[in-house]
Amino acid sequence: MVEFCARVALFQIEHGRYFIIENPATSKIWFTKCFQRLLLKHAVTYGTLGMCAFGMRDPNGYYYYKPTSLLYSFPDGTLNPVFKRCSNKSKIESFHYHQPLEGSAPGFGSRTKLAQVYPYRFCSTLKRSILPLGNPRALYPTQLSLAVDLLETLDIAELRGVQKQLADLTAVEHPVLATGLYEQGLPVRGYYTRR
Repeated sequence: MVEFCARVALFQIEHGRYFIIENPATSKIWFTKCFQRLLLKHAVTYGTLGMCAFGMRDPNGYYYYKPTSLLYSFPDGTLNPVFKRCSNKSKIESFHYHQPLEGSAPGFGSRTKLAQVYPYRFCSTLKRSILPLGNPRALYPTQLSLAVDLLETLDIAELRGVQKQLADLTAVEHPVLATGLYEQGLPVRGYYTRR
């Protein structure tokens, strides 16, 4: 599997595309020959982040300290917002407690299984960082942040109004998408309201 990941990353580089590989910072994968060769490629680098900086917590409320490394080929600075470190590492003072990733959380199961789920804030930060690279028509990060902030201020009635407008626009501006949704038995207006 490790060799396969490295081959996929090389394929992406050779075809002018990007890749990202995630694994725990202490993983032995980073020291394999194929990953060391990958690091020698132009524009391939890595960084480490702390999942507690994105709010990863145990059901008891304590943060999980889960240092995670990313090996990637995105342009310099693209993923800078993702590489947040644990605030406790500032050595000034401890801001929060960490729950060790061992054993189980009563009523929730294995802590290591719980920590496999990425925190929402990590996912949204990663998405906002790479979205402009994959879609030339994507919103600029500042515009996207403004849109997210604006949507978060809406009450439920206003949000339903926005959903209705999006559904109406889809039906008018994207008839192929609308037709496909109807063929699947999904009403266009319900498309944006279903989760």
